[in-house]
Amino acid sequence: MKNLKIIILILTLFLASCSENKETNTENAAEGTAQEANTGSEEKEKYSNSDPLENLKWLYSKDKNNVYYLKHEILWADTESFEVLDYNIAKDKNSAYFKGWKINWSDSETFETLENSYGTYKDKYNVYYLDISDKIQILEWLDSSSVEVVWDSSLFIKDKNYVYYRGKKLEWADSKTFVLLSEGYINYSKDNNSVFFDNEEINWADVETFKLLKYNWYSKDKNHIYYKTDKVEKANPETFKLVFGEYFRDKDNCFSYWKIVDISKCERINDDDKIAIIWDKFKPTDSETKKALELLKNFLEDKQTPENKQIYRKTIFPLERYRVQIIWNSINWKWEKIISAHYFCNEPRDRKEKALYVNDGGSCFFQAKINLNTKKIFDFYINGEA
Repeated sequence: MKNLKIIILILTLFLASCSENKETNTENAAEGTAQEANTGSEEKEKYSNSDPLENLKWLYSKDKNNVYYLKHEILWADTESFEVLDYNIAKDKNSAYFKGWKINWSDSETFETLENSYGTYKDKYNVYYLDISDKIQILEWLDSSSVEVVWDSSLFIKDKNYVYYRGKKLEWADSKTFVLLSEGYINYSKDNNSVFFDNEEINWADVETFKLLKYNWYSKDKNHIYYKTDKVEKANPETFKLVFGEYFRDKDNCFSYWKIVDISKCERINDDDKIAIIWDKFKPTDSETKKALELLKNFLEDKQTPENKQIYRKTIFPLERYRVQIIWNSINWKWEKIISAHYFCNEPRDRKEKALYVNDGGSCFFQAKINLNTKKIFDFYINGEA
C-alpha cells in the first residue's frame, strides 16, 4: 500500500511538470509570434512611409535615399549617379555592379559595354565577360584599349595579342590575322596558320583552299571534306554533294555525317518523298502546296530584309536538305487560306501519318505559316538548341 502511494505521488509530480513545461513553451511560441508580427508591422510601416520606388531597367529600382536590386538595398550605391547599362549591369560614380553586387576592381568612370557585344564590358583596366554560368569574370590577358568583338557577337573577342572564345583563350590563334569565315557561320574562323570550328582547330585543313559548303557544318579544302572538326574519310571534295537529309555522296560512296554508310541510303530517296500533307480544314491542291513552299523559299532567300537578319545568324540548312510536313491548314475569318509547313532535316517516324512537333534540335527543324491570299509569311520559328 505504501508503494502504491509513492507511485501515485511520482505520477502527480510528473504530470504537474509536463503541464508547466507546456505552458512555458506556449508562452515562448506566442512571444515569438508576437515578435515576428511586430517585426513585419515595422517593415510594412517602413516601406509605406518611404518615398515611392522608381523602377529602373531590369530588376533595379531606387528611391530618394537608396538603390535596390530585387528590392534589396545595394549598400554604398550612389542614388544620384546610379544608372543601369544592360542585363543587370549598372554603375554609379564609385563602382560597377552586377545583380546588385560590386564588380571588384572595376573603374566606374570608364566602365562601358563593348560595342556590338552582349555580355562583354571593359574599363581602362580590364575586360569583363558574362559567362554561361551567369557570372562576371575578368579576361585577364586581354588589353582593354585594343579589345573588340569579332563581328556582331560575343562568342569571339580579340585584342592586339589574343583571341577568346566564350571567355576562354583560343590557344595558338593569331589575333592580327584572325577572322570569321562568314558572318552567317559564326562557328568557323581562321588565321594565317589554322582553321577553327568553335574553339577547336580543324586538323589537316589547308588554310589557303579551305571554304564552307552550303550544307551546314560541312566544309572542304583541296584535299578533304570536313564535318565540323572531323575529316570525312574517303570523301572526294570534287564530287561530294548532298542527296537529301543527312545523306551525301561522291562518285564512290554514300555518307551520313562523317561516316560511310550503305550506298542504298543515297539511292532510295526521291523528290516524291519530300512532302507529306496532313490536312485539317482543307486539303491544299498540288499547285497551292507548290505556291506556299515557293513563297517560303523566296522569304528565306531574301537575306537583305531586316526580319531575315536573325534567321541567317542561326544558319538554316539549304532547303533541299529538308523534308516537309504540311499540317493544320485553315481558313481565317477573312476566308484566306493558311498553310502551315514544318521542316525536318532528317526523316522522322510517322511523318506521313500524323502531325509532328519537335523540341530543340536547332536549325535542323523550323516551321512557318503561309497566307496563300496575301502571300505573307508569319509565325516563323527555328527550334532552339537543347
